[in-house]
Amino acid sequence: MARTLRVLHLKICTKAGWQEPGYDLDAPVVAIVGPADTGKTSMLDSIAFALGADVQVWRGEVDRHLQEVQIDVRIGNRTYRLRRNRANRSFVVVTDEVGDVEGRFTTSPRSGHMTLSAWLLSELDLTSAFEATGGALDFHNAVLPFLYLNQDGIDRHIVLPPSQDAVRVAALKLLLGLSSPDYQAQIASLKKVDADIGTRERKARVIQDFLSRSQATTAAAVRAELAELGQSERAAADRLEQLKDTSNAAVVAVEQWQRRSSAARGDVDEGEEQLDRATKEQRTVADELNEVEQSLQALNVLEAADPGDRTTLSLVFAGECVECGANLLEDVPPPGRCRLCGRPLRGHRQLATRIQLQHQYQQLKDRMVEAEADVDRAQKAADDARRHLAEVLRAYEVYSRDAVAPHIAGIAAAAEELARLRQRGADLRQIESALAQLDHDRAELAASRARQRDRYAQLKERGVAAHRPDYVAESLNEIFADTLQDITLPNYTGRSSIDPNDLLPYVDGEPFASRGGGARVAVSVAYSLTLLKFALEDPQTAIPGLLMIDSPQKNLGRNDSDQGLARRVYNKFITSMQVRRTMDDGKYGQRPYQLVIVDNDRPSVEGVHRVHEFRYGDGFIKDLDVPSRNSTTQGELL
Repeated sequence: MARTLRVLHLKICTKAGWQEPGYDLDAPVVAIVGPADTGKTSMLDSIAFALGADVQVWRGEVDRHLQEVQIDVRIGNRTYRLRRNRANRSFVVVTDEVGDVEGRFTTSPRSGHMTLSAWLLSELDLTSAFEATGGALDFHNAVLPFLYLNQDGIDRHIVLPPSQDAVRVAALKLLLGLSSPDYQAQIASLKKVDADIGTRERKARVIQDFLSRSQATTAAAVRAELAELGQSERAAADRLEQLKDTSNAAVVAVEQWQRRSSAARGDVDEGEEQLDRATKEQRTVADELNEVEQSLQALNVLEAADPGDRTTLSLVFAGECVECGANLLEDVPPPGRCRLCGRPLRGHRQLATRIQLQHQYQQLKDRMVEAEADVDRAQKAADDARRHLAEVLRAYEVYSRDAVAPHIAGIAAAAEELARLRQRGADLRQIESALAQLDHDRAELAASRARQRDRYAQLKERGVAAHRPDYVAESLNEIFADTLQDITLPNYTGRSSIDPNDLLPYVDGEPFASRGGGARVAVSVAYSLTLLKFALEDPQTAIPGLLMIDSPQKNLGRNDSDQGLARRVYNKFITSMQVRRTMDDGKYGQRPYQLVIVDNDRPSVEGVHRVHEFRYGDGFIKDLDVPSRNSTTQGELL
């Protein structure tokens, strides 16, 4: 496995451009020291940021000036450069030793892009192990916390907060070789089944809670009501059929009355049509009679007028004889005109026209008498038809009210009652079905839980190789006890262990959270150092050989006792690493490691390979306008 992860160089870009020189970190033990507010923590945060961590805000002036971070790292036997810009923090650009772009990786999952976490896991040969968890673990939430003990969490928890214990345990077991990818894949599969069973159990509880709110929805109550309801439904159906049978005669009579009503309406329609035709004929005769009367009046005026003023009447039919129909105009002058000159004769009466008009007038008078008689007859027939229809409708209404309506109301009420009973039955059958399904689901869930317990037991029996858990537990306990003994933890009685199940440290029988603040820091540091030492000595352990620790002295305290403990912690770091380089002919020295320690004071121990000392006005961010808030760096080899 390519377990080496070492930070070689750090360079930052501010508003003034790329800051020169960068920070040389290529050493086994690196110390970043200086007073508060000089940018020490920001230096480690910048390394984590370049590795893809979700660093949102830096402290002090660094947050206002920092724009981009670039680090050179060695992963396995290859060297890469990682660059991440704060303005475009979603991507990290990685180039190889010769400057070729290895990839532009996203810091969070995005369709069509490889994440930086996936690339780092691949380079560290951890992909298959972590993919087996079903995506629950990645580099940033499951590996980086073991490599970077930040100041905020170093005295509060071991590696990760208690809320993320499942992630910490799963990741550490994979990294320590206590869990194989196949084992982890089976665990992920079982967890998925557990989640499905939990969802189904919650749904069953919701149904149960709903049904238990009333005694009427218990299984016994539903069955009893369904039985009673069946009897009521059959009785209602019989009653409805009886009402329908007794109403048949009334229904037949109703149909007869409907036919009589239809016939009477037809008579009314026919009478009104005849009346309309007679009325139209009367109006036509009246119009013609009025026209003849106007012509006679015009003839009287014409005959009394001077012949020179007379006009030709368009209403006179003088062209033919009124008796025989012979042409009177052929070779004959018009009546009342001279046979020689053709001029009208004075005082001559136009008898033919008058005769014609009077004949027409008499004919029209006779027609008017007949038309008026026809109208009277049609009016009487229409009135009789309307009276007959009204009598039929009144009789129909009385019959419907007295004979039909009671049957209709009874049938409607019986049908409504039957429908209500049937709907209640349908509702109860749904509840009965839900209760049966609930019983079935409970039995199935109980069987599923039993099968899950069997699968977990079988998986635990197969597990990883039988010797591995015991070996890892013994080795971790031995290294942890030695480390606590060497740093002379105050009030330590010599009893310590790392629990094989939750992989948390216990000192003198007490968990981490039960100890005082300074002691918690020492235990946390000793625990991380234990993991690092074991990783360097055990070929099956995949924890990268990098450990960055932020300000252990600050959290330990400022009195002589606390500072003495801090020096012993430093000594333990350094001497342990020096000793391992000479063990077994130096074979452990073949795997590179790196400790980066941030603290306020320069370490008063030997063996620190590189120190970057920050001062006010000369700290992590250079050339600021406010010297008291500045931070720059100076590297030196010891």
